[in-house]
Amino acid sequence: MAKGDIQDWIECDDTEPEDLVTPELLAAFTSIAGLPRDDDSLIATKDALAGALEAFMWASLEQDALHPESAENKALEIAARDAGKLYDTLLALQEYPGVEARLETAIQSNPHLYELEDGKTLKDLLTTRHNIFRAYRELLVDLQVCLEDTSNRQPKRRVLEDPDGGVAIGLEDDEEFAARVKAWRARSKERALPKDHALREFLRALAPYWEANSPHPFTEGMYFKEANQTISHLVDAVERVMAVASPKTKRPQIVTALREVRPPLS
Repeated sequence: MAKGDIQDWIECDDTEPEDLVTPELLAAFTSIAGLPRDDDSLIATKDALAGALEAFMWASLEQDALHPESAENKALEIAARDAGKLYDTLLALQEYPGVEARLETAIQSNPHLYELEDGKTLKDLLTTRHNIFRAYRELLVDLQVCLEDTSNRQPKRRVLEDPDGGVAIGLEDDEEFAARVKAWRARSKERALPKDHALREFLRALAPYWEANSPHPFTEGMYFKEANQTISHLVDAVERVMAVASPKTKRPQIVTALREVRPPLS
């Protein structure tokens, strides 16, 4: 997202997404979208727009902060390695008689343990005495495996090296190797964010409110040659919002993003 539009208010500590939803913008959006104008409806519409703009903001930041795939792979592999190290370190505690018992007492008496949504804490992950971290270690194994699976390194041919320095033996044919390369390329493409990532996230966040309250369909509309553009209340309304939040976002970009995020037309 270029400087001079949404980045200006992202970088301003005192500006919130809802600050962009001025009375003028709210009135224009409501009118174009055909939404009710009573006080409760206006409040709901403002909240929906602020939520969509917040999604736009975070997606813009996410896009700006995207790292190269090689850096992501390295971070994942370091985390996987450290998960394995923690497994080994916790297992090694069993070599010190009495340590696990004292550690369990410390955990059980700690009044400030982090609580999960269901109210469980570290206490609930403890298992039998003399092996109190068995369940925790098994979770670390699962985490390590998943971290390794998420890493997406370019495949190398699977071969069996000759310990005497002879010719290596291939463990897969060309077709199998080509399939792995194809899968790697597909995963690499999936992790990349589209140029209009922030706009798509804005539309996804706005969609439920629009579909529940506007009489107009959530589509980019049909193209009319005479107008040299699509005719759509939704595009008109989003264009009005982007004129305030991201002036460099143009109508054709909104149309393209909508085609990507809306449900397929029946």
